[in-house]
Amino acid sequence: MIQSNRKRNLDKFLGENPQPDTNASNPDTDAPNPNTDAPNPIVVTHQNAYVDEINKKLNKLENSLEREKKYGEALQSLRNELPYEKIDFLNLKKLSEALEAADEEVERVASQLREGDIEFPYQIIGSALAPLRVEENNSSEPDEGSSGSHE
Repeated sequence: MIQSNRKRNLDKFLGENPQPDTNASNPDTDAPNPNTDAPNPIVVTHQNAYVDEINKKLNKLENSLEREKKYGEALQSLRNELPYEKIDFLNLKKLSEALEAADEEVERVASQLREGDIEFPYQIIGSALAPLRVEENNSSEPDEGSSGSHE
Protein backbone atom coordinates (compact mmCIF):
# COMPACT_ATOMS: atom_id res chain seq x y z
CA MET A 1 0.00 0.00 0.00
CA ILE A 2 2.78 2.46 0.87
CA GLN A 3 4.60 1.57 -2.34
CA SER A 4 1.50 2.35 -4.45
CA ASN A 5 1.01 5.74 -2.67
CA ARG A 6 4.62 6.67 -3.41
CA LYS A 7 4.27 5.64 -7.03
CA ARG A 8 1.01 7.58 -7.38
CA ASN A 9 2.59 10.72 -5.85
CA LEU A 10 5.67 10.44 -8.06
CA ASP A 11 3.49 10.00 -11.14
CA LYS A 12 1.43 13.03 -10.09
CA PHE A 13 4.46 15.32 -9.75
CA LEU A 14 6.31 13.98 -12.77
CA GLY A 15 3.30 14.60 -14.99
CA GLU A 16 2.62 10.99 -15.79
CA ASN A 17 -0.86 9.51 -15.70
CA PRO A 18 -1.82 9.01 -12.05
CA GLN A 19 -3.17 5.72 -10.81
CA PRO A 20 -6.85 5.93 -9.89
CA ASP A 21 -7.37 6.31 -6.15
CA THR A 22 -9.57 3.55 -4.79
CA ASN A 23 -10.62 5.59 -1.74
CA ALA A 24 -11.56 8.65 -3.80
CA SER A 25 -14.12 6.80 -5.86
CA ASN A 26 -16.01 5.70 -2.76
CA PRO A 27 -19.16 7.84 -2.51
CA ASP A 28 -19.54 7.10 1.20
CA THR A 29 -16.48 9.17 2.21
CA ASP A 30 -16.70 12.93 2.79
CA ALA A 31 -13.10 13.58 1.66
CA PRO A 32 -12.79 15.64 -1.55
CA ASN A 33 -11.65 13.81 -4.62
CA PRO A 34 -8.22 15.16 -5.71
CA ASN A 35 -8.63 13.75 -9.23
CA THR A 36 -11.61 15.94 -10.16
CA ASP A 37 -11.25 18.53 -12.89
CA ALA A 38 -11.95 21.54 -10.66
CA PRO A 39 -9.97 24.53 -11.95
CA ASN A 40 -7.17 25.86 -9.82
CA PRO A 41 -8.03 29.45 -8.81
CA ILE A 42 -4.45 30.64 -9.36
CA VAL A 43 -4.42 29.22 -12.88
CA VAL A 44 -7.79 30.82 -13.59
CA THR A 45 -6.51 34.19 -12.32
CA HIS A 46 -3.44 34.00 -14.56
CA GLN A 47 -5.57 33.03 -17.54
CA ASN A 48 -7.92 35.94 -16.89
CA ALA A 49 -4.99 38.36 -16.60
CA TYR A 50 -3.61 37.09 -19.91
CA VAL A 51 -7.02 37.43 -21.55
CA ASP A 52 -7.30 41.00 -20.21
CA GLU A 53 -3.87 41.84 -21.62
CA ILE A 54 -4.82 40.44 -25.03
CA ASN A 55 -8.12 42.36 -24.94
CA LYS A 56 -6.26 45.61 -24.22
CA LYS A 57 -3.94 45.00 -27.17
CA LEU A 58 -6.93 44.21 -29.38
CA ASN A 59 -8.69 47.41 -28.29
CA LYS A 60 -5.56 49.46 -29.06
CA LEU A 61 -5.34 47.89 -32.51
CA GLU A 62 -9.03 48.50 -33.17
CA ASN A 63 -8.68 52.15 -32.12
CA SER A 64 -5.63 52.52 -34.33
CA LEU A 65 -7.52 50.96 -37.23
CA GLU A 66 -10.42 53.37 -36.73
CA ARG A 67 -8.03 56.36 -36.69
CA GLU A 68 -6.38 55.16 -39.88
CA LYS A 69 -9.77 54.64 -41.53
CA LYS A 70 -10.81 58.19 -40.60
CA TYR A 71 -7.49 59.52 -41.87
CA GLY A 72 -7.95 57.64 -45.14
CA GLU A 73 -11.48 58.99 -45.50
CA ALA A 74 -10.21 62.53 -44.86
CA LEU A 75 -7.52 62.10 -47.50
CA GLN A 76 -10.06 60.71 -49.93
CA SER A 77 -12.40 63.65 -49.32
CA LEU A 78 -9.52 66.09 -49.90
CA ARG A 79 -8.79 64.31 -53.13
CA ASN A 80 -12.39 64.63 -54.26
CA GLU A 81 -12.69 68.35 -53.44
CA LEU A 82 -12.93 70.96 -56.15
CA PRO A 83 -9.70 71.92 -57.88
CA TYR A 84 -8.16 75.26 -56.99
CA GLU A 85 -9.37 76.88 -60.20
CA LYS A 86 -13.00 76.38 -59.14
CA ILE A 87 -12.70 77.67 -55.55
CA ASP A 88 -14.77 80.75 -54.78
CA PHE A 89 -13.21 83.95 -53.46
CA LEU A 90 -13.91 83.34 -49.74
CA ASN A 91 -12.44 79.84 -49.74
CA LEU A 92 -9.48 81.07 -51.77
CA LYS A 93 -8.91 83.81 -49.18
CA LYS A 94 -9.02 81.20 -46.35
CA LEU A 95 -6.55 79.03 -48.24
CA SER A 96 -4.22 81.98 -48.73
CA GLU A 97 -4.35 82.84 -45.02
CA ALA A 98 -3.66 79.24 -44.06
CA LEU A 99 -0.65 79.10 -46.38
CA GLU A 100 0.69 82.38 -44.97
CA ALA A 101 0.29 81.06 -41.42
CA ALA A 102 2.14 77.89 -42.37
CA ASP A 103 4.92 79.95 -43.95
CA GLU A 104 5.25 82.04 -40.77
CA GLU A 105 5.40 78.88 -38.66
CA VAL A 106 8.16 77.44 -40.84
CA GLU A 107 10.13 80.67 -40.58
CA ARG A 108 9.67 80.70 -36.78
CA VAL A 109 10.96 77.13 -36.44
CA ALA A 110 13.87 77.88 -38.77
CA SER A 111 14.88 80.93 -36.72
CA GLN A 112 14.71 78.87 -33.51
CA LEU A 113 16.98 76.30 -35.09
CA ARG A 114 19.42 79.01 -36.14
CA GLU A 115 19.42 80.58 -32.66
CA GLY A 116 19.99 77.22 -31.00
CA ASP A 117 23.15 76.61 -33.06
CA ILE A 118 21.47 73.70 -34.77
CA GLU A 119 22.70 73.39 -38.32
CA PHE A 120 19.95 74.29 -40.73
CA PRO A 121 20.79 72.51 -43.98
CA TYR A 122 19.20 74.92 -46.48
CA GLN A 123 19.47 78.66 -46.96
CA ILE A 124 15.80 79.11 -47.72
CA ILE A 125 12.87 76.78 -47.52
CA GLY A 126 12.48 74.87 -50.75
CA SER A 127 16.06 75.25 -51.92
CA ALA A 128 16.91 71.61 -51.49
CA LEU A 129 19.45 71.78 -54.29
CA ALA A 130 21.48 74.55 -52.62
CA PRO A 131 22.53 73.38 -49.14
CA LEU A 132 24.19 75.92 -46.87
CA ARG A 133 27.81 75.00 -46.18
CA VAL A 134 29.27 76.67 -43.13
CA GLU A 135 33.03 76.61 -42.85
CA GLU A 136 34.45 77.12 -39.38
CA ASN A 137 37.90 78.33 -40.52
CA ASN A 138 37.71 81.06 -43.18
CA SER A 139 41.37 82.10 -43.02
CA SER A 140 43.63 81.78 -46.03
CA GLU A 141 46.76 80.97 -44.01
CA PRO A 142 47.44 77.24 -44.35
CA ASP A 143 49.77 76.91 -41.33
CA GLU A 144 47.41 78.55 -38.83
CA GLY A 145 46.16 76.31 -36.04
CA SER A 146 42.59 75.20 -35.58
CA SER A 147 42.07 77.59 -32.66
CA GLY A 148 42.17 80.60 -34.98
CA SER A 149 44.12 82.75 -32.51
CA HIS A 150 46.84 85.08 -33.79
CA GLU A 151 49.99 85.26 -31.63
